[in-house]
Amino acid sequence: MSSSTPNIILCNGASRPSNLSPHKKEILLEYDPESPNINVNIPLPKLVGKVYHIDDRIKDLLEIASYIFAADRMVKRGTTSQVEYQSWSRSFHFAVKVRDFEFWNQGIVKNKLQEALVFMTGDKSYEFTFQKGHSTPKRGFFDEKEFQFKPQNANSVLLFSGGLDSLAGVIDRLETTQDDVFLISHVSQSGTGKTQKQLFNAIDSFYPNRCEHYKFKSNLKGNSAQEETQRTRSFLYSSIAFAIASSFSQKRFFFYENGITSINFSKREDLINARASRTTHPKTLGLLSELFTLINESEITIEHPFMLMTKTDVLSLISKYGKANLINSTVSCSKTRFKLQNSTHCGGCSQCVDRRFAAYASSLEEKDGTAIYDHDFINKKITDRSIKTTVVDYVRMALELRKMNYHTFCGDKLAELAELEEFIDGKDEDEKIDSIYKLCIKHGEQVEHAISRMNRPFDEIVSGSFLDIVKEREYLKEPVKNLALKIYEKLNNSLPIAFKKNKPANENDLNDKINAILKGEEDNYEREFPYVSFALAKTVPDHSIGYRLFIETKYIRTNTTPSVITDGIGSDLIKYPETSHKLFLIYDPEGQIADREKFISDFESRDNCTVRIIK
Repeated sequence: MSSSTPNIILCNGASRPSNLSPHKKEILLEYDPESPNINVNIPLPKLVGKVYHIDDRIKDLLEIASYIFAADRMVKRGTTSQVEYQSWSRSFHFAVKVRDFEFWNQGIVKNKLQEALVFMTGDKSYEFTFQKGHSTPKRGFFDEKEFQFKPQNANSVLLFSGGLDSLAGVIDRLETTQDDVFLISHVSQSGTGKTQKQLFNAIDSFYPNRCEHYKFKSNLKGNSAQEETQRTRSFLYSSIAFAIASSFSQKRFFFYENGITSINFSKREDLINARASRTTHPKTLGLLSELFTLINESEITIEHPFMLMTKTDVLSLISKYGKANLINSTVSCSKTRFKLQNSTHCGGCSQCVDRRFAAYASSLEEKDGTAIYDHDFINKKITDRSIKTTVVDYVRMALELRKMNYHTFCGDKLAELAELEEFIDGKDEDEKIDSIYKLCIKHGEQVEHAISRMNRPFDEIVSGSFLDIVKEREYLKEPVKNLALKIYEKLNNSLPIAFKKNKPANENDLNDKINAILKGEEDNYEREFPYVSFALAKTVPDHSIGYRLFIETKYIRTNTTPSVITDGIGSDLIKYPETSHKLFLIYDPEGQIADREKFISDFESRDNCTVRIIK
């Protein structure tokens, strides 16, 4: 099903809404074990049996969240090379049978549900048609509202993923309060469940009789996932925690995630919001709190205690409480769904990269170890271009944040700060923004410290490793500049061979050869620079919107003087957007440009361009 057309999702026997075109494709989702069409696991009976009673409205919520999560994985987004927002976002229309139709059919409820989902996923739209007629049989005597469970001791409900942040949150809650702790997990695959179980057993041994673990296993059944960004998992995860909190008469639950990961500032200027994950963004948690408050008919708060902490702070907190030996039992990798070679972490996704830098910054790299990583980008050659991109982007962003003064930070991050301000603590806007600024400065300093600890002066540096990248200071270059230089390197090697016997007949002939070479390398460039598009053009083409790099070629023949080329470059510069980068490739087989360094520096010192000469 196309990501650009509405995806119609019919859930638990719901009929197609009459206002939708009969020509559009649909997906049927069913969790009833008695149905031959079951394709989603939603273990409501088991969960109800464990907590005695869950209100019908909240049962509806858990089913809705599970269906949304299932559809999220069944409908593919665009590829990373599709930089336009419309190519990557999707539209959904869900038809769902519910128990509490009058509540779910309210406009305010639908609007809040839509607002939260669109923001957290980056998708274009979520529409809902709710229908009457859904019910499930009671499991027993206790499945009545009057038997709602009320724990005797003070308690806290925490989301527990099995990652570093959630582990630190559990330990911190147990160490700083007398509360019993209820850990809430969503299990979508066996490996995740095993990690969570092992960690829970370790926690339970340190803090006996103070913890309970509630697991909700919701996943696809009989279908392989087509899309693994899983942006709606946060909604399902939070809905489970809200259901448990409500059953235990709690008005809040805890979501432990460090602030740098939650905010997730774009690591590239042209990384559109749809790709910058917002699953634990303060606004996401705020919008979900508002939705759960409507469902509960009294205020529900999602607490975010680690909002002003970094991953380094999280690791240091675990160590502070003497639990550092648990660090390498946690799983932070975003690619655990893929089969890895005897490892629990891929070693190259953004979560793995952040974890490794944090381990060095907190001096806990020995506790984290290297054996858990499929790829050791610090000490070994980086053979996967996407890993190199992830590492370089991560370091560049951290060090750019480190160098920003307060006013530059506010100006550069204005749009992202505007989405944050309402949903973080502070007496006024200035105090809130200042707290985020200080968090980012701290993160940059910690990454800087991590690099200094990684870079052991007497150790041999492996060519192509991260430490080699540090030596070459490649992380200081903008992605578009790196792409320009990569293209130049390719053409500098290829053109002299292509024209060894016969020189280009004219500039058009030269452009044809260059275009053929670049087309052959296009897939490689898109993998290494997935968000930087480029165009080969004499003038700005009609389809130029979205391009970050333009390539212009100049051919110096016997009767062409360098001054003519200079005038041509100067004229071309004003044709392109100031925000775009320009690569001028000058093919000079006769060597007519005598002082090449001065020729290049005259343009590069005053314009957003790269100039290179090929002989």
